Amino acid sequence: MKDETTDALVFVLAGGLGILNGYVEITVGDLLLTSFLALAFTMLLGFLRPHSSWRWPLVICTCVPLARVFATTFLHEYTQRAQIYEAFLVFLPGMVGAYAGHFLRGVPNNILG
Repeated sequence: MKDETTDALVFVLAGGLGILNGYVEITVGDLLLTSFLALAFTMLLGFLRPHSSWRWPLVICTCVPLARVFATTFLHEYTQRAQIYEAFLVFLPGMVGAYAGHFLRGVPNNILG
């Protein structure tokens, strides 16, 4: 039961980090900064919960294109179609970060024996 509770808390944390990542994408508009944040956030979550690391980029990086669509639809912010498509590129550093965090979790065991 405790593991399910902590998993739920980590998913809430991941959702909050994803919303923050989408907010940064809309306000700053710099995809490089957004990609770096996705890398850092997924690396942190991959380190905290290394099993099934593929789910962290899904939670965090999905918020970036959704934030772009939200800004276009509801905030009436001018967004080119290419900006929505390029928002999906955040998944690449997100996957790298999640699995880097996963493998960093095992480094002390490999070094210390």
